Amino acid sequence: MAATEADGSSVLDNTVIWWCSEVAVGLNHAFDNIRVFLLGSCGGALKTGQHISYEYGQPQNKLLVSLLNAMGVPDSQFGDPKYEAGPLPDVAAI
Repeated sequence: MAATEADGSSVLDNTVIWWCSEVAVGLNHAFDNIRVFLLGSCGGALKTGQHISYEYGQPQNKLLVSLLNAMGVPDSQFGDPKYEAGPLPDVAAI
């Protein structure tokens, strides 16, 4: 049974769920190439139905900035400032 919002959209349309492992490889606890799954469109702020693969070295902080922006928080940096700031391309629907 689908849960709907007052405007007729689904709850998942207005939600974003982040799922990932804390490490990419459990054996050596590597942080390189961590897979992240986003479910939902965050009220239409995120593109859906896509698989995006970024080149090695993209900081996860950029994805977190993209999520902040999707939720209406206008920040351009998340976490340690030594990592590159700004949102990732191809994530935002706008």
